Amino acid sequence: MKGYLACISLLGVFLGSLPALADLRKSSFSGNDTTARVKQNNAEPQCDCYVVSGPEPGYFQHYRFFDFRSVPPKEGFEGKKRKHGRKKDRKLKKQPNGLYSLEGHPFSQEWNIQSWSRAGSSNFPLDIVNSVDNVYVTKNNAGSSGESTHLVMRLTRYEDYTSAAEFQTATEDILRCSLRVRLRLYSEDDSGKILPPQPGAVAGIFTYHSETSESDIEILTIDPPTRVHYANQPDWDSTTGEMIPGASDELDVDFPWTEWSEHRLDWFPTQSRWYLNDDLVLEKGYRVPNSPSVIVLNLWSGGGDWSGNMTVGSSVYMGIEWIEVAYNTSGWDFEETNDAHAFSRGSGKRWRERFDIESWKRRWYHKFNKGKGKMGETEGAGDNDDDHDHNHDLDRDTDRDRVGEDDSDYDEDSDREDDEDDFELADRGACSVVCRIDDVDTVGVPEVVWDATRKRR
Repeated sequence: MKGYLACISLLGVFLGSLPALADLRKSSFSGNDTTARVKQNNAEPQCDCYVVSGPEPGYFQHYRFFDFRSVPPKEGFEGKKRKHGRKKDRKLKKQPNGLYSLEGHPFSQEWNIQSWSRAGSSNFPLDIVNSVDNVYVTKNNAGSSGESTHLVMRLTRYEDYTSAAEFQTATEDILRCSLRVRLRLYSEDDSGKILPPQPGAVAGIFTYHSETSESDIEILTIDPPTRVHYANQPDWDSTTGEMIPGASDELDVDFPWTEWSEHRLDWFPTQSRWYLNDDLVLEKGYRVPNSPSVIVLNLWSGGGDWSGNMTVGSSVYMGIEWIEVAYNTSGWDFEETNDAHAFSRGSGKRWRERFDIESWKRRWYHKFNKGKGKMGETEGAGDNDDDHDHNHDLDRDTDRDRVGEDDSDYDEDSDREDDEDDFELADRGACSVVCRIDDVDTVGVPEVVWDATRKRR
């Protein structure tokens, strides 16, 4: 709490004269509404803005928490077979734990499950067929975190293609966010016993505007279970045919993705930061996205050297207990742009076209043989003059586990003022009640750290 209170003096400089934000109780998230949850659990007024732990508090206007741990079964739905893939391959076994409907869940209102397909290529020889039936809710098995259900993304290998899963936010103008996903990757045998996932799958969590405006978390099941890929795109120079120093890292982290763990991406105006279970593992100032984006989660396999090949008939699952995101929006309309990758809602065209970009394909052949880093280390250390300063800053930032502790160059660098104008709320709305989303008693229930309305009572 001490760190959060330290930043209140900064908030007071610009919050007093701001107009009020729209009432979040009007959100379509009536069953998962942040305001209702805060009032119910803390008897506090609604939150106008949200802050996060780390070097920068954030001041986000919007907050969503999608909880899949207690999804009720739909009558007559449990045990239903989940058909997916092409018709000739729809011979799947009954799911051992039964299935639960997402109908009426806030997730179904604010995320679009994808159904686009992509033909194979020389680098990704297998066709990818996304299916809406590859996203569903099921009961937890023994060895889970103890809750009753979780969301599933399923990937299955067939002879000449993979049946994959992807969903993205219906909101297409996200500009800065703090995104957290509690997940694990696994396979199952015929009895439903949890097994390590088959090699050959790729799990992605990322913000996406175009192939040159994207922040990634990627997990490859061909890797050791403690390796995670982080990047701001592009990380490949198509002119030189080389990886771009400082653009991407493959880190060996402290906790395996075969166990439930929280993966976090903070997208700020001048920095991207990645966390695992609340520990800062990496930050980058290179190519931080600056365009309105969607948030995408996917599970796919195209075969080839980089991802590897799954065994025909095998499946890999990504279980998700919750998705938490605090974010700002730009009000920018994709339909009014000349972006060649702009897409109509739900089509997934821009992500599909990423596979068709030759530079994106080639870079994995180079990257496949790169040396692997350790947590907190940057690839190519010693080759980049900026590495020393980067590591120094990272060491300093990891000591600041509460908002407001220590000063940040973010507030002192005049070159960043233009970017900050888009991020801060000085000209966008009021922050009468500021809530934190980290270090709270109950995950998904923000807690008030500053309330200007009390002074007016």
